[in-house]
Amino acid sequence: VFAGQDKEATQQAREYFEGYAPSSPSFALIKDGKTTEMIERHQIEGHDVMDVINQLQALFDKYCEER
Repeated sequence: VFAGQDKEATQQAREYFEGYAPSSPSFALIKDGKTTEMIERHQIEGHDVMDVINQLQALFDKYCEER
């Protein structure tokens, strides 16, 4: 969801992010309708692309099963 583009969708998405302040850019891992963890702006901006990819991969490894 791009916050500046669709305010209704943004508001609906933010309902899943309880406990997290609005942050753009950000990535949220949602499992069973709940946010398990979130990678926020300070964990993305100023970091190498591979660092962000590794953070995302770590979340998938922690919470997701391979099918």
